[in-house]
Amino acid sequence: MREPIISLNNVGKTFSRSNQETVAVKNISLDIYPGDFVVVLGPSGCGKSTLLNIIAGYLTPSEGSCTMHGEEIVKPDASRGVVFQSANLYPWFNVKQNISFSLRMKKEDKKSIETKTQGMLDEILLTDYAKYYPHELSGGMRQRVSLARSLINDPELLLLDEPFGALDALTRLSMQTLLLELWNDKKRTLFLITHDIEEALVLASRIIVMKKGPGEIISSFDIDFNKRIENDPEYRVNLDPEFIKMKNDIIDLIR
Repeated sequence: MREPIISLNNVGKTFSRSNQETVAVKNISLDIYPGDFVVVLGPSGCGKSTLLNIIAGYLTPSEGSCTMHGEEIVKPDASRGVVFQSANLYPWFNVKQNISFSLRMKKEDKKSIETKTQGMLDEILLTDYAKYYPHELSGGMRQRVSLARSLINDPELLLLDEPFGALDALTRLSMQTLLLELWNDKKRTLFLITHDIEEALVLASRIIVMKKGPGEIISSFDIDFNKRIENDPEYRVNLDPEFIKMKNDIIDLIR
C-alpha cells in the first residue's frame, strides 16, 4: 500500500479576534499521496487558504493533527514549497538571482547553484530572460519565476495558493499548461487551491470540494482529464460530455 506524504486527521482551525471566535475549518481529514495533483475547490471563505497554510506549517491546527510522513508539521520547511497569487519577487534581483536565492543563502557550491538554476530556467522557458528584472516581466513570467524559486529546492510537495488568479485568460491557460508539464515530467506532488471549477477539472487528478461556514469537505472526485489532454493533442476537454456534467455537478454541490 502507498504511504501518504501528508495526512490531515480531523483538523479544525479557530481564529480569535476581538473576543470573537471564528471557526475557519473543521473535521478535515485528507491524505495526499506521491504523484497526486490535488485541487481544492470552494467558495470564498470556505477555508481553502487556511488548509494550505496548515499544511505549509504557517498555521497550527486548533484540533486534530497534520503530519508529513507521520511527523507533526509545526513550522515551514523546504520540503514543502509554496507559491502564492502574488509572485513576491525581490525587485533588486534579476530572474536568475531570484531563482537561485535560497541556494545562495544555504551557501551551496557555486557549480551546483549554476547547474540547478540553469535547469530551472530551461524548465520554465525563461532562459533568454535570465538577466531581466521583475519590473521588466509580464505577470505570467513573474509567476514562472516564482514557481522556479520554489521548485529549485526540489520540494516533496508543492503548495499553490490561487497562483493564476490575477492573470488574464490567455496567460492563465499558458500557466496551466506549464504546470501540467511540470507535474507530468517530474512526477511531482502538487496541492492547489482555486475557485475556478474549469481550472480544477483541467489540472487535478483529485478534486476536493469544500463548503463555507465553517469549511468542511463535502465531496471528492478522482479524475483524469489532465491525462486525456496530455495524450491527445486533438482532445477538447470543454466539449467532453463527462467534463460538462462534472462541472455542473460541482456547481450544484457548491451552491
